[in-house]
Amino acid sequence: MNYYQPNPYTQYPSYQPYQPAYPVYTPEQIKEYEAQQKKRTFKKTCTAIGGLMLVVVGVELFIQTVLMFIFMMFDGAFSMFNIDNGFQGFEPTAYFVLVGLSSLMFNFFPGLIYVKISGRKLADTLTFERIGFKKLVTAICMGLLVCMFANFVTDGFSRSLDFFFNIKNNMPASGSDVTAFETVLYVIAFSLVPAFAEEFLFRGVVLGTLRKYGDGFAIFASAFLFGLLHGNFVQIPFAFIVGLVLGYIVCYTNSMIPSIIVHFLNNFLSVATVVFLAGMSDMQVEIISASIILGLFIVGLFAFSSFAKSDRKGFLVLGNNNTEMEATLSKKIGIFFTSATIIIFIIVMVLMAIYTMMTYA
Repeated sequence: MNYYQPNPYTQYPSYQPYQPAYPVYTPEQIKEYEAQQKKRTFKKTCTAIGGLMLVVVGVELFIQTVLMFIFMMFDGAFSMFNIDNGFQGFEPTAYFVLVGLSSLMFNFFPGLIYVKISGRKLADTLTFERIGFKKLVTAICMGLLVCMFANFVTDGFSRSLDFFFNIKNNMPASGSDVTAFETVLYVIAFSLVPAFAEEFLFRGVVLGTLRKYGDGFAIFASAFLFGLLHGNFVQIPFAFIVGLVLGYIVCYTNSMIPSIIVHFLNNFLSVATVVFLAGMSDMQVEIISASIILGLFIVGLFAFSSFAKSDRKGFLVLGNNNTEMEATLSKKIGIFFTSATIIIFIIVMVLMAIYTMMTYA
């Protein structure tokens, strides 16, 4: 019987390891790829927020223009020959309704649309966790402290512009000769509506969207946009400083309630100064206003000290929730300011501030 005898001179191919159909990445390569993806997502988010701000400005101008033409259709509601009446040519009731409706619409509608398009839930964007009464009062007092400080900073800034560059920065003041009903509309339009509408947009939508990239960055970015959207060199520094403390309060308490209250009280003090101190001399108004600011400053300073002592671990410590992108605060701010829509928004608002300055100088 013949058996197969292998040929000893036959050459067999050497062993080749298994080659997968797709490339295999090392853990370092995977981590770097994920970091790049997160960076791209962060850039897209900054661009989207800048786009939201541009939409807000566009909607504001559109709504104010439409409402102005509507009021012009009613005899006596608007007059180009009475533009210096303290209400920019409108009758007081029409003016307050115009301001309140426009503020409500251009803050709420773009914000709601942004939340819908981004796929976020409104409940995840707006924070209203329950907080203790003591913590609430302390947060409000501390917020008012910063508001009073911001008043001093703004006043010094305005006086410096006047002294060095002869820039008056006068803003159109609402008239003080109003009826009781018009006074209620005044408070609603300038105190109540902005407190809810602006907090919804900036401490709700903007801050809530950016918090996943770190509380510190979210507070700074939302405060910067909040200040810039005011569109005049008088209010920009004030609103930026106030935006910082309001953002901090929301992040610390995980609730928008104290920020809404602080926002309302701050605006109400301005309205009350115009309405209830009407008819007094400039010296009397200065003395009363300074006394109120000093009193609130002292109360806020006491609350600040109490807050720092009672919660040393949590005081000035922002949430470490930076899970979306590993980067320093300065690097994130750099990416934020180099986003195309943010740059366009800055240019638009600076031009509007210059126009306002030249108009009311």
